[in-house]
Amino acid sequence: MTLTTEQQEQITALLNNRSIGSKGCQMCGTVGGWELEPVIYEMREFGGNAVATAATVYPALVLTCSSCGHASFHSALRLKVIVPVEQAEGGENTPAEPA
Repeated sequence: MTLTTEQQEQITALLNNRSIGSKGCQMCGTVGGWELEPVIYEMREFGGNAVATAATVYPALVLTCSSCGHASFHSALRLKVIVPVEQAEGGENTPAEPA
């Protein structure tokens, strides 16, 4: 799911308010060099040698260090960027206002 510019700004503000975006990179130590990827990615449960078609999907925001490229994953559900399927009308994950 691609994030709008407004959603990206809201998420960046949310992460900065929680001091997530201002912490140094765990790999290279660069401070303030995190960039929010403009897409919510889905990570699937590993199904061994077969593709897990009915696997649990974990929606994730990705912050990437602008210096070394280290990626940091953050739950789009826990940050309330999207609403879980059970709570959304129509049975789809939907964008929400970040908490």
